[in-house]
Amino acid sequence: LAQRYSITPVTSYLSRHMGTCSWDFSDYAPALGPGDLKKHLKEVIRNTQFDTAVIPGALWKHLDDGTVQELVKRVPNGMGLVLLAPEHLPEELASILRIEPTAKRIRGTWQQAQPHFITGGIPFAALPATTALPATTNGEVLATVNGKPLIVTASYGKGRIVAASWTVCG
Repeated sequence: LAQRYSITPVTSYLSRHMGTCSWDFSDYAPALGPGDLKKHLKEVIRNTQFDTAVIPGALWKHLDDGTVQELVKRVPNGMGLVLLAPEHLPEELASILRIEPTAKRIRGTWQQAQPHFITGGIPFAALPATTALPATTNGEVLATVNGKPLIVTASYGKGRIVAASWTVCG
């Protein structure tokens, strides 16, 4: 993908199971724990200009306030932001796709809400049922599950945000 679209991806190796996760490469290299990974991600975010950032699930709760604010302040200046199963959003972004912290997951079929270039070509009828976080939004709803927003877009200053509320686990 990076070669096809001339992008330079930067990734985090933070696990959703941060408390129990450690990357052990062998007897010849030290293990990487959550503290090492968070420190590296913080440095990458502070020292790299991104056109777009893709932030999955609960990553927000593992970032310190300074790193969260560094990301959030870039969006109104034109950075794109893709939020996947966005839990624990910073308050500045919570109105884009608000998820109740105690809400139970919903399951249902994908439904296109309106034509849009992001969802154009997606064979919604062929997709299997999905599990999603029940959400409300002040953004533009592109797809739903059980009448709840599944994919939404919103403007945030000069930046654009796309949020998808489906989950792959839990």
